[in-house]
Amino acid sequence: MHVKHIARHVINQNRTLFSDEQDFSYETIKSRINQMLLYDSGRKNGEFTRVKNPKTSKYRKGVYRLKTIRKKKL
Repeated sequence: MHVKHIARHVINQNRTLFSDEQDFSYETIKSRINQMLLYDSGRKNGEFTRVKNPKTSKYRKGVYRLKTIRKKKL
């Protein structure tokens, strides 16, 4: 999902979560979410990963997904 869609959902679901913040804006929230997702995608045990464009093999800007975890067979 793209960061702008995630930010829109966060703002719509949690209007009172950021009520004490002075510079409450869509761009601020989107920037913070992007920072958190980018940090988490770089971690070894993170829950998110970046999405690659299959044609160019480059990362799509601002698009993340949950990592798929494969369990080992015993």
